[in-house]
Amino acid sequence: MIDNWRDYKSWISDATMAGVQFYYRGQRKLDWKLQTSFHRVASKSNITLIDYLDKIIPEVQYHSCAALNEIIDVSNEQQFGTFLAKLQHHGFPTPLLDWTLSPYIAAYFAFREIDPHNPDTDKVSIYVFDINEWHETFQQHINLRQSPLFVGGFRPFAKDNPRMARQQAVTTATNIPDLGEYLNDKGKDVNKTFLYHADSTLKCNQFM
Repeated sequence: MIDNWRDYKSWISDATMAGVQFYYRGQRKLDWKLQTSFHRVASKSNITLIDYLDKIIPEVQYHSCAALNEIIDVSNEQQFGTFLAKLQHHGFPTPLLDWTLSPYIAAYFAFREIDPHNPDTDKVSIYVFDINEWHETFQQHINLRQSPLFVGGFRPFAKDNPRMARQQAVTTATNIPDLGEYLNDKGKDVNKTFLYHADSTLKCNQFM
C-alpha cells in the first residue's frame, strides 16, 4: 500500500526504469468501486447489458449518425469501441472504464474536484492495473454479449476527441460490476498481482 506522494513517485520511477507500462486510474473517494458508468446505472435501474446493446445503443447510434452526418457501424469492433469511448467522454453510461497511461494524469483526476479549503474526503485512490500481465495470463476476448466474466483493455482512436489524446486515455471493456474485486480474486487464483492500489491516508494536500 502506497500512502504518500514520495513513495508513489518512487514506485512509478522503478516501473518506468523496468520498462513496464501500466493503466492508471484516479478516484476521488477511497470507498468508490472500480465500476463502469453502465454498471452504476444498471444497479439502480435493472437494465441488463443485452437490453443496453439491443435497445439503447441502436437509438443512440441512430441519433449520433444524424448529428455527426456519418455512418457508425456498431458491428465493426473498432468503430464500436471508438463510438463507446466517445459516448463515455461525453458522460453517457457505457461498459467502459477510463484509465490513463500517465500516473500523473491519474493523480490529477483523483484530486481535481476536491476543494482544498473544504474537502469532502481526506483520502483518494489511485489504481494501477498491470494490463500486459493480465492479457498474458488470461486470454479473454472483448465480447459484451458473452456470459463469462471478462475484462479487456484497448486504446480507442481519439477521432474528433483530442481530449482523449491529451489525457493519454486508454480503457477497459467489461461485463463485471466490481472490477477491483474480480481482478484481486483472479490474482489469488494464479498467485499474481494484477491490481495495485495507492491511497492517501494523509490529508489530501500532504499527499500532493
